[in-house]
Amino acid sequence: MAEIPFGTLLWVAARPLLRLFICVACGYGITRAGFFPAIATRGAVQVVLNITLPSLIFSRASSALNAENDAAFGPLIVIATIYMAIGFALSLFIKQFFWVPYRFRYGILVAGGWASSCDITISVMMDIMASLPFDGVHDQDLAVTYVGAFCVIYYLTMFTCGRNLIERDFIGSDTDGGEIHEPCRAKRWKLLVVFLRRAKFVSSSATGEKYDLERNAYGDQMSSKDLSLQLSSLEHSQAVSPLASSTIVQHDILSGQCDETQPSMDAEPHIIPASTENSAPNQPRSAMRYMNFLGSLSSPVLFSVVVSLIVSRMSAVKALFIPNVSGTNIPPAPDGQPPLAFVMDTADFLGAANSPIGLIILGSALARMSVPRGRWTSLPLGAIGALAVSKQLIMPVLGISICEGFTRIGFIDAEDKVLRFVCIFVSCLPIASTQVILTQACSDTNTTDHLAAFLLPQLILMFGVMTVLMAFTLDLLFC
Repeated sequence: MAEIPFGTLLWVAARPLLRLFICVACGYGITRAGFFPAIATRGAVQVVLNITLPSLIFSRASSALNAENDAAFGPLIVIATIYMAIGFALSLFIKQFFWVPYRFRYGILVAGGWASSCDITISVMMDIMASLPFDGVHDQDLAVTYVGAFCVIYYLTMFTCGRNLIERDFIGSDTDGGEIHEPCRAKRWKLLVVFLRRAKFVSSSATGEKYDLERNAYGDQMSSKDLSLQLSSLEHSQAVSPLASSTIVQHDILSGQCDETQPSMDAEPHIIPASTENSAPNQPRSAMRYMNFLGSLSSPVLFSVVVSLIVSRMSAVKALFIPNVSGTNIPPAPDGQPPLAFVMDTADFLGAANSPIGLIILGSALARMSVPRGRWTSLPLGAIGALAVSKQLIMPVLGISICEGFTRIGFIDAEDKVLRFVCIFVSCLPIASTQVILTQACSDTNTTDHLAAFLLPQLILMFGVMTVLMAFTLDLLFC
């Protein structure tokens, strides 16, 4: 293929982001104007999860999937798992060495492990795959199918593990005072001192000072452990004590109900007795988690993927929806189309609304965020900067290295350029918009102050990093 100028690649990469920005700005504007309240946003989320996203996946995957790209789902699952594991590891590292607010102590793990893999990714893929150097509609369908695999994995884990982590942030009273901030700072210095003492011990072990240095290092290590135990005890007491004589009310986060004063016809609260000496709260809690997991498995998104796989593999069934399927002879409808072509047309029509609605929801969530003006010094700037660098700079570099390594060993098909582009692209995504919605639902004040401080720097970096990454990936694949 002829070499494409890098300036052209930059424009091809930047154009989808301009459309994305306009859609997000529309959601932001109507929310600020008061025309899109929180209850409407939650309803729109249900529309996306239960109607438009399953319809989009079905309409695209049924025609795009075939025996040739079956091998792509293995790499997709592995890549998604690796990215989540790396994100968790980076967020755990940040939590260990930087102060994180009490109301975000588990949210930072969700922010690191999950990314906005559906709304932003599908919007960009639908645009960039429609033009050269890609193959138009066929590559669009294939890209949406691949992204759908990421969506299934992320939604299944987000609404089971991720939701439980977010709920834990709002158990107990807020203890974001100096009693937490200062011990964490002292803990960080203690860890640094222990590291330096150990390094000094190794370098001077041959000088006869082994006993004294070892004693000092051991003493510092024990001090660090004692301090860690004190912090754990403080956090545990703050999280458990308010629940000692009350009940825990758990709601279905998908319905947006986390306040026990707001009844819901769709999601009844599950009331679990608090822990006592003569009761066994672990059994109902475990049963509830098991039922939540089964509920996630029966989600419309996963059901859509399964149905799409069945339709794409059975030629006789596929010919009912899609014309010109080889090896079949099914009589057409009076209009000359397959008998169930109207079902595919409906799914395609509904699926076309997925990306705009998803981006409007993201803009609405951003509009409801409260940025703490004039209190920047009280924010966890170290953790904010570290997480932004991790997700927007470190993760893309690791994503390129991992995907290219898998391509060299043959795990990823070098000729499947759509698969390679999708796998690299999802490495530079910011905090998941689903986390914003779940956090707003669980918060007593319906705000996400801490999450806003972590998300905004990532969105600012995203437009520049994503443009350069897509241009680099296009150059890598086609030049």
